[in-house]
Amino acid sequence: MKKYLLILFLFIPFMAQSGENIVYHFSFVEGSSTYIFGENVRVRRTPEVKEDNISETLAAGHSVKIIQRTDKHMAQNGFREYWCKIGFTKNGKEMQGYVWGGLIAAGHVNIGKDLFLLGFKKYEDEHGFSGECRLIREGKIISAIPVMLHFIPSGEGNPFYGYSISLKLNDSLGLVGLENVVAINNDYGACGYPHGNVWVGAAKGKLYYLGIDSSVSEAGVFHYEEQMIFPSQDKTLKGEVRLVIENFEFDEKINDYRLSDRKEKRYIWKNYKLEERKQ
Repeated sequence: MKKYLLILFLFIPFMAQSGENIVYHFSFVEGSSTYIFGENVRVRRTPEVKEDNISETLAAGHSVKIIQRTDKHMAQNGFREYWCKIGFTKNGKEMQGYVWGGLIAAGHVNIGKDLFLLGFKKYEDEHGFSGECRLIREGKIISAIPVMLHFIPSGEGNPFYGYSISLKLNDSLGLVGLENVVAINNDYGACGYPHGNVWVGAAKGKLYYLGIDSSVSEAGVFHYEEQMIFPSQDKTLKGEVRLVIENFEFDEKINDYRLSDRKEKRYIWKNYKLEERKQ
């Protein structure tokens, strides 16, 4: 177990850096390709909000490239994000300008002809960071759902998100009626920070929130882990999802982690929702 944790923490940052197109690795990645997350987003000539500074307007889902993450940032909706210099094409003309990071998708995957986007929405001390998943078709938002993102409060006002985000497109994972399941992985790559996956389903142009699993470790002290198990991963699960929760404590006598507690929760897949099964 001890070796596993060491390898995990060393490998996480490498995965984020070596991904095919990681957009957000502790902040927006220069040179990455992504999309406009907001609706009718104003592109600025300079990284600031002022009169006579708008050069273009882009719809949700418009393709952009992060040319530069500037040193200037702005706070809105309770959180802070950097201004980014972007490149894009509109009406056959290549252009550049500046957009606030809170209006740029921090992750994306293609689902058939539709575009799945993840973006930041707001931060509240009581609830933490919330994002939103949007399904875009031909420049229009056809479905949207809120999601909570893994985060540990820093105590500062208007915080940056500062995690690394990656998205993985799966098949239905055995959930009848769904066409795809997107795993949104939020990671910080350091001890003491909660991380894990947010699970979102998609079918016939609509998004469905499935759940979240979280893990956190403190080297030489403890390891807490949650894992969602879907029907395609366990054939004994028929119309159900299992959440496995394990606690490990560091045992100095064996110089390794020891399983101290294990429990499971079962969720029934019904009407495009996962409802916890009563014991």
